[in-house]
Amino acid sequence: MRVQGVEALGARLDLPISIDNDANAALWAEHRFGAARGTTHAVMITLGTGIGGAILVGGHLVRGRYGIAGEFGHMQVVPGGQRCECGNRGCWEQYSSGNALVREARGLAMANSPMATDLLAHVGGDPASLTGPMITEAARAGDATATELLADLDDDAGALDWVVAEVRNTYGGRHCYVVELDDHGIDSSPRRTTVVVTNTRAPTP
Repeated sequence: MRVQGVEALGARLDLPISIDNDANAALWAEHRFGAARGTTHAVMITLGTGIGGAILVGGHLVRGRYGIAGEFGHMQVVPGGQRCECGNRGCWEQYSSGNALVREARGLAMANSPMATDLLAHVGGDPASLTGPMITEAARAGDATATELLADLDDDAGALDWVVAEVRNTYGGRHCYVVELDDHGIDSSPRRTTVVVTNTRAPTP
């Protein structure tokens, strides 16, 4: 796919330029300069606005036939669950992402739940104005509903342990945890973005 302006920018900087999605770029940066430096196989799982990921095998990013090899957020964790933007139901990112946090808060607000009274007071009574950073700040300030919503989100993120276990079973290796906050500012826990750095063993066929 050609992206307008890339060649002109490359010529101006006198550097080769590649465009990729954020998770692939993040894992490549960790491979070159960070937690995965010196390894040939690694997996990154990114939890933020949505859930993404990237896979490195033999020092190369694995994209898969359709370019979505690392889209861990679209694994089904709740059969028949919440409809996802991808068209399926029960995808992991519908339960453990910034988007899920906002959806749950707005749902309470639009249902006129008394649980959402204090949250709505922060946004002038407009549920559409509720955002991830606002809910997170409310939780830090002691808002009970915001705190409960974040706790539910963390419980649903438990699938991360299963994914990491499967990755280790396939590749072997050790964990390196990397802090990555996105614009929803869900949490500062190092588990929010996980890099699984492996030994130099190829995946089992």
